[in-house]
Amino acid sequence: MPVYPIDNTANKQVRIRRLGTYLAQRKLRFKSRSPGTALLIQQMRDFPVGDHDDGPDALEMALRLMIELVNGRAAAGYAVSRLVSF
Repeated sequence: MPVYPIDNTANKQVRIRRLGTYLAQRKLRFKSRSPGTALLIQQMRDFPVGDHDDGPDALEMALRLMIELVNGRAAAGYAVSRLVSF
């Protein structure tokens, strides 16, 4: 499994708030009736005043990494629609 570094120079709250656009446009899907999904949704609802924000933080980093990888592969000639489906 390849390991990719993630550079987090922006404030955590700013990074997590970026998820709002994807959520509002319904571009993210979650597994229904999953304990992990329920925990993630609760942490997103409680953000920024909740005790825990690890789930939303990890989701933002995963989404950002995916976008960076797709953009890099798209530049190399791969079809983006085949790599990612929202």
